[in-house]
Amino acid sequence: MKLKTVFILLLVLAVSSCSDKKSIVITNASAECGTGYPEQENSEYNLPYMPSSVFVVGQGNCTNGSHTINTDQAYAYDFDMPIGTNIVASKAGTVAVAVEKFQENNNTPGQENYLIIQHDDGTVSGYYHLTKGGINVAVGSMVSQGSIIAQSGNTGDSSAPHLHFEVALCEDCETIPVSFKNTRRHINGLTEGESYRAE
Repeated sequence: MKLKTVFILLLVLAVSSCSDKKSIVITNASAECGTGYPEQENSEYNLPYMPSSVFVVGQGNCTNGSHTINTDQAYAYDFDMPIGTNIVASKAGTVAVAVEKFQENNNTPGQENYLIIQHDDGTVSGYYHLTKGGINVAVGSMVSQGSIIAQSGNTGDSSAPHLHFEVALCEDCETIPVSFKNTRRHINGLTEGESYRAE
């Protein structure tokens, strides 16, 4: 009987220990999210909208919603903007994917219009929830930084008109931290709820 009690006690301690380790992992992941951003001065990316335009970050990095930590969308941004707003290439590259067939306000996951641009350094940038027929560039074409590539919309799983922008190592890879050289100072990403002007 005593041996059984000792075994149960050891089992409880082991489970507690594992639970503590799991908590530590989650805590560390939370602490790491929001770090690893490139120096803003050295960034090769600009905000994905026209100079002199100002838009609010509707959803930032590592936040509740679709950009939660430990998901492939953790480092994505949602910029609140009206349907039909001109979107520009954040960085020069080659158009890899262009989808523009879905109707506005369809509220259907997987039915969003989007554009993927491949960059020379191996990264890709993604522009999502574009308006129907709102892509100005063809697959295979080269785009220069700052050139108009599309118009924003409200397609797919979207609760309001906005641009979802992300940078990743491939189309289906996890997003990576990005800084924007053409706006005000930001050290660990843009802050949700704040406005940023493209210079």
